[in-house]
Amino acid sequence: MKAKIIITFLFIFSLATMPNVGAANTGNLKDISGHWAEAQIKSAVVKGYVNGYQDGTFKPEAPVSGEEFLAMMVRALKIPTESQLSEESWFSPIYKSAVKSGIYQGDYQKGWDQPLTRGDMALTLERATRQRSFKQLVESSPQSRIQDIDSMHKNMEPKQMVYESVRRGLMTGTSSTELSLDSATTRAQAVVVIERVISYNAGESLPIDRHTLEVAEVFWHSTNLFTVWSNFLGIENANKFDTTKLHMETDFFVGDITGLYIIDANDPDSPYWDKIQYPLSELYRNSYKEAYPVEDIKDAYYIVHSISENEIENSQHLAPININIHGVGEDPVTYFNAGDVSAMRERLENGSFEVKEVLLLRKHTVPKVGEAQHHINGKYFDSKVAVRTYIVPKYNVLVDKITIDVSSTMIGDRKNQRVLNIWPTGIRTLKPNASDVELYMLEELN
Repeated sequence: MKAKIIITFLFIFSLATMPNVGAANTGNLKDISGHWAEAQIKSAVVKGYVNGYQDGTFKPEAPVSGEEFLAMMVRALKIPTESQLSEESWFSPIYKSAVKSGIYQGDYQKGWDQPLTRGDMALTLERATRQRSFKQLVESSPQSRIQDIDSMHKNMEPKQMVYESVRRGLMTGTSSTELSLDSATTRAQAVVVIERVISYNAGESLPIDRHTLEVAEVFWHSTNLFTVWSNFLGIENANKFDTTKLHMETDFFVGDITGLYIIDANDPDSPYWDKIQYPLSELYRNSYKEAYPVEDIKDAYYIVHSISENEIENSQHLAPININIHGVGEDPVTYFNAGDVSAMRERLENGSFEVKEVLLLRKHTVPKVGEAQHHINGKYFDSKVAVRTYIVPKYNVLVDKITIDVSSTMIGDRKNQRVLNIWPTGIRTLKPNASDVELYMLEELN
């Protein structure tokens, strides 16, 4: 008798706490009124892939487990499931259907009954929309891009899947600079992202937070290059950025380029302004016979990288590691070869900002005795800015391909590693040695 009472109590308790049980009447849910996800929760309940609890609550801020989330997704996508066998758990048919359909491939890192992290959630979101993403890109791209698009969708690592979830508008950050991938997913968040999956697969274009996408791309492969210059470089080329080449080993330095950041000078909210070593008010570009301030320059990009500490202990060598980008902005030599040399040089000498320049100058007071001196027209500058920063005008002279190299140069120890080598569609038809200079704006190339 005592055993029967215990079994009966456990059965009643499970009904009181288990989701997806109870009437689908959204009016019965007494804890969602005024909630930020109220509309999505009501929509999900009406569609029938999730429900409230027997006590009339939905518990929107309660964490959702891995099995609960996958069950919601399978039901929302109307993936066929087999009948539950007598010896199986309720989740077993769901699991088998998710694996068979491809939306789950051993992704979750914790137990099925544990709260699902936002990072694991992103993997299911990507898999559930991959077919639609492929179709969308193929339909909007020239034939020359199809092979790269196919490769991009077949060879995704987990970090790229997180990026894709953000790029498709399925997932947002907890702020414009935070993805919070280790945080638990709530029931409300689960419903909202599944509603987005349904909309995306139906052909709807979802809003995307540009800054969150930059953060997601840096999380994936240490650069926001293909987010800021997506129209120019082509998203299908993003997985050609070879992160293994960001590691450099020489006799004098062992370490990594830890990030390559593109900052839009017109975007005061860019998440990577802090990567520039000094305030813009202190930085100058050295244009031949004068140093010009950069603080007021707009319609330009800053390119800056970060470096790890030297792993060689007690190394007395600075051994600078630099990023070199060719094909964007171009240096004066390439620029001069394309047009009227004397007129161009005169404009540049007088401060015209037309080509990529390196910010190696930081204004400072008269140096102390013994300090290195670098001055232009009586103004003193610090020429030993530790991290090289480029400034590139948005209107650029373009060549036929884009290359990015990591280089280390010391006497007797020179090394160069190619990180990227592509021919973006937007510039494939341009002539690199044209007699007249043609200027193209990066945002408008495609």
